[in-house]
Amino acid sequence: MSPVNKKALTETDIRTKFITPAIVGKDGGGWDVMSQVLEEHAFTAGRVMVHGKTVRRGAQKRADYILFYKSNLPLAVVEAKDNKLRQARAIIEAWRQDYNGARPHSSLGYRTPLEYAAALQAAETSCGHQVAA
Repeated sequence: MSPVNKKALTETDIRTKFITPAIVGKDGGGWDVMSQVLEEHAFTAGRVMVHGKTVRRGAQKRADYILFYKSNLPLAVVEAKDNKLRQARAIIEAWRQDYNGARPHSSLGYRTPLEYAAALQAAETSCGHQVAA
């Protein structure tokens, strides 16, 4: 098979051939396209602009992909503007690490997962329980 000239592909071609498969994962273990991914979706109604007594909305903000943790909890906006799949994967991975490691979560008492794990381990150790490594 001959190499693909990515510069000749349209944005839709890039999404279909590269970005969607990266989001879904090689073995299908990534994001569920049916329940966790919206493609080419407007995510705002547009900015409200007031000029004197005139009020109007600006253009809607659209995203190539919106990734959801649950149906009402959007987590990420993915734009497929660049022809560099490696860069898109790096951005998604950096976001995943930030979300799972550095961002506080309300379900964990507004602590990061790393802080929560350390507190849990300290509590189990102080009680004399064995902590699995």
